[in-house]
Amino acid sequence: MLTSIFKPLNSFICAYFHPSTVFIANTGSNYAKNLPKLLNAERVSFIKASMEDFIAFADKEILAQESYSIPTSIFDLPDILYDPARFQKPLAVIVDYFPRKPELIRDEIQLCRLIKDLNIGKIVVAPHISKKNYGILFGEKLVDGFVCKLDPIDIIGNLNAGMLRLQSKCFTSRSRFVFTEKHTFLSDRAYVDLFNQIYRNTHSVEYYLVDDNGSYVMLDDRANAHALFIRTQEETNNLVNLLFYQGVPQSLINDLNHGIKILCYRPQRHSLIPPISEVEKFLVNASKLENDVNKYYYAITQNVDNINLDRSRIVSFADYRASLPKS
Repeated sequence: MLTSIFKPLNSFICAYFHPSTVFIANTGSNYAKNLPKLLNAERVSFIKASMEDFIAFADKEILAQESYSIPTSIFDLPDILYDPARFQKPLAVIVDYFPRKPELIRDEIQLCRLIKDLNIGKIVVAPHISKKNYGILFGEKLVDGFVCKLDPIDIIGNLNAGMLRLQSKCFTSRSRFVFTEKHTFLSDRAYVDLFNQIYRNTHSVEYYLVDDNGSYVMLDDRANAHALFIRTQEETNNLVNLLFYQGVPQSLINDLNHGIKILCYRPQRHSLIPPISEVEKFLVNASKLENDVNKYYYAITQNVDNINLDRSRIVSFADYRASLPKS
């Protein structure tokens, strides 16, 4: 059995995302030990086992992870950062089937049946498979994909594409508990392009939605945090009205109203805005993003006060990988 940790492939935006674990069950193929290095993997830990041993492992380890605690509130999303087990959550199992005979795939079918969590994808890789077993795997919806290994180049491309689909499926499914019809920024190409640009430029590997406007906190593999705070003109007007009636000085109101500053504050369950006496320290110079539909004001900050995270409690992706058994 080989364990591969995959980074996000960055083609979709969900309520949150973190690297996940992909297990590779190897039934004898020599090339499989190098397979994770060829995929979009950051770090790999190797554990050799027979298919029978992997089934026992799956029963003990993977099934134990099935009760994934899915947040239902934006206020709860960043708390996932304090759970070091988030990287252990299995995304998929790749069954690298090296047939003794085409009809002997009982262990592989048993393994696929063991994993009942719909958020854990299953892909079988094999040079060939009988029509009967193909019918079982797909007729019973035991797998999410089948990859023919006759062409090594196609294996890598198809598996990488499969990982992207499974990442999208998994985190999109989890996001449905958070996203609502008011999160219109998801369908705005200008916003999506900005998000992806910041995500790439900050070398982030995980992200978490922090408000209904589309603001996110992003972390790289060392848990260095960047936050994108963003508001449309309409959302800015609503905030200005709220702060005005709370007695915020007119000079600060003017800066917000004219898009000179933006309030960079991660809302809390008990307070959507900071104390009035502290509003000024949460104001950051704003940049403007416009398209035919919306005008946005945004800022990127690394100030921990804005993000309101306890970095000492966060286990970084790099530290997690360093704790894995050496191959």
